[in-house]
Amino acid sequence: MEEQLQQNNVSEVWRSLKTISGFKAPHPQAEGDPSWVNELNSHFNRFDQAPTHTSQQLPPNLLSPTALHTFTQSPLPSTLTTGDSSQQHPLTSHHTETLPQPLTSHHTETLPQPLSFSSTQVRSELRKIKARKAAGPDGISSRLLKSCAGELCGVMEHVFNLSLKLRVVPQLWKTSCVVPVPKTPHAKDPSSFRPVALTSHLMKTLERVVLGHLRSAVGTYLDPLQFAYRHGIGVDDAVIFLLHRVLSHLEKPGSTVRIMFFDFSSAFNTIQPMLLKHKLEEAGVDLHLTEWIMDYLTNRPQFVRARDCVSDTLTCSVGAPQGTVLAPFLFTLYTSDFRHNTDSCVLQKFFDDSAIAD
Repeated sequence: MEEQLQQNNVSEVWRSLKTISGFKAPHPQAEGDPSWVNELNSHFNRFDQAPTHTSQQLPPNLLSPTALHTFTQSPLPSTLTTGDSSQQHPLTSHHTETLPQPLTSHHTETLPQPLSFSSTQVRSELRKIKARKAAGPDGISSRLLKSCAGELCGVMEHVFNLSLKLRVVPQLWKTSCVVPVPKTPHAKDPSSFRPVALTSHLMKTLERVVLGHLRSAVGTYLDPLQFAYRHGIGVDDAVIFLLHRVLSHLEKPGSTVRIMFFDFSSAFNTIQPMLLKHKLEEAGVDLHLTEWIMDYLTNRPQFVRARDCVSDTLTCSVGAPQGTVLAPFLFTLYTSDFRHNTDSCVLQKFFDDSAIAD
C-alpha cells in the first residue's frame, strides 16, 4: 500500500483499504429485489397474528393527496382562521353547501368533550417541520407545509379536531412506507435490517400536538427511573445514577454488586394495543384520546420500499411504526409498570435498554 501511495495509484489504494477494512458491496437483494422486499415486509410484520394483504400495491388514490378529500368532506366553519386570528377568509360558494360526513362514530355513549387544539398550536407545529425531510406516502412536501403554515393552520385545525372528535385517523395518514436500514455493515437476512417508517408530515404534526398533551396527562404515571424521552434528562444521567447507586453500596464493608444489562427485542413492534389501552386508562387518559390512539395503532397499511422496488401492502395491528413521533413515548408508557426500586435492588431503563443492580 505504501508503494501505491508513492505511485499515486488511487484506485489501488482504495482497493487495499477496502480489503483491510473488510468492506463489501451491499447485498444485491437489498437493492430492490421484489421477492426480497416482500420477505422484509412479512418479517417486519411477523408479530401480527393474522397479517392481511390489502392489495398488490397501494392504490393510486391512496397515495395521492386528494385522498384527504374523503376525510375532510364535512361541514367546515363559515370562515377559516389563519395564523392571525383577526383575519378571516370567507369560503367560496361551492364550499357553503352541506357536505356528507363519510366518517361517523360508532359510539353512542355520552363522553366528556374530546381533546381539541387551536389554529395557533397547529401553526406552531407546522413551522417546526424540517423542510428537507422526505415526503410520506401522501406525497405532501414538508417544505410546502412549513412555508404555508399560516395559510394551512385553520384548515388543519378543523381536520385535526375532527379526527380527535370521531376517534378516527385517516387511512392515508396511518400508511407507512418502511425503509429497511441495515443494522450491520454487511446485512443480509431480514433480521439484520431496522424498519424505519416514513409517514405523512401532517400526521406527524398531529402527533406532536397530541404528545404535548399526553406528557402532561400521564406524567405521574411514568416510571421515574426511565431516563429516555424526558425533558432535560438523558443517557448521562442514567449512567451517573447507576454509578452512584453502585459506588454507594460498595462503600459498605464486604459488599458486592451484581449488574445485569438487557434490552427489549423489537421494542416498537411488540406493543399490544389492548394492553396499552388498559395502561392508558390507568394513567387517566380520557376515553376519546385513548380510542384515537387505538385507531392510530391498528389496521395500519404498511409497505417496504428499497430503491425503486415496492413490496405488497400488509395491514398491521400490532406495534407502533418506528420513526413516528408518538411511538417512543407510547413504548415508555407501555413499559412504565415494569419497575423495581428498593435499597438493595434497582431497575433502571433508557428506552428499551435496562439495567438491574443488586
